[in-house]
Order: sequence, then C-alpha cells, then structure tokens
Amino acid sequence: MRGTSISDTAQFFFREPLSEEFAIVALYNAYRQNAGYLFAVVNPYETLIQFGLAVVAGDPNRGEQNVIVYYTPSNLHS
Repeated sequence: MRGTSISDTAQFFFREPLSEEFAIVALYNAYRQNAGYLFAVVNPYETLIQFGLAVVAGDPNRGEQNVIVYYTPSNLHS
C-alpha cells in the first residue's frame, strides 16, 4: 500500500531478538525512482533507525536503484 505507515512496537513484529545470522527477503515494485523506506524499526523516541530497508535512486540513466540496510546494535542506543 503506497504511502502507508504502520507504527507499533518492535516487540509486536519481532517476538524474540534477532539472531546474529538472519536473512531478509523482499520483493517490491517501485512506482518511483526514490521509493523510500520499505520498513524501519525505530527506537521509542523515533530518533534512530534500529533496523530497516530503504530504496534510493541510483543511476537514472540505467534505471538503477540502491537498497540500503540499516542496523544499529542495541548496545549502541540503550
């Protein structure tokens, strides 16, 4: 759903802490070159992205997009 924002605590989506080894699989169809965040888990103050994926514009002449993975270890923001 374009333009949708779902806000809930991280514990709602991640019942247990992520293991040190995990995988992310995402399929998306971007409607624009700079699609923005696919998802982001933020701290309670919404000042830090703890975990997320964003799609940003790459080379527009080649139709490229870049995927950025955000991860902040919990010991850096506690």
